[in-house]
Amino acid sequence: GTYPVSSHFPDLEVNFNFKKQNVNESFAIECKWRKNYFKNGIEWAQNYQIKNYKEYAEKLNIPVFVVIGVGGEPEKPNELFIVPLAEMNSNTISKSELRNYKKDLSDKKFFWDYENNKLK
Repeated sequence: GTYPVSSHFPDLEVNFNFKKQNVNESFAIECKWRKNYFKNGIEWAQNYQIKNYKEYAEKLNIPVFVVIGVGGEPEKPNELFIVPLAEMNSNTISKSELRNYKKDLSDKKFFWDYENNKLK
């Protein structure tokens, strides 16, 4: 029942600095893994966690992305999704909604698209 304050924040905050283009931006990532789907979706967080993550994003004025792995093992999921927190309004997300955010697992690197403010 007692948790450190840091557990209320996303797992990772990244500062992207691209001096050639005069870009200095930050974004945050919350990582989740689920063994499998339940009722054609997943419960990715508790409601209080979503509230905390959204308050964090608003307070720091940075985007937060939820990276969700499903199946396999946490360090090597069978499927991977990158969902903007701003587009998540519930603690559950359906399999069909997740399809819109699927990351190609053959591309092992993440990419910050600073022009469109998206993590890919």
